[in-house]
Amino acid sequence: MKATSSFRSIGCARRIRVRTPMGKRSAWDCRPFGLGRVIAPALPTAIELSPGTELHLMTGELRSRTATRATLAA
Repeated sequence: MKATSSFRSIGCARRIRVRTPMGKRSAWDCRPFGLGRVIAPALPTAIELSPGTELHLMTGELRSRTATRATLAA
């Protein structure tokens, strides 16, 4: 059996500047989606913010896992 999952887009985060004790940083604003602010560089990869939810760091796209199902591999 092989597990497959698909993702659906739930929106795009905005790029913002935040002030930290170490100076100003670039961050993704995910607050409209209930995920807070994420301080991360713009890279061509995605990170998992919560189980089943990921943020693509280059575009700011938030994706949610829709379903995980097992399929029989031939």
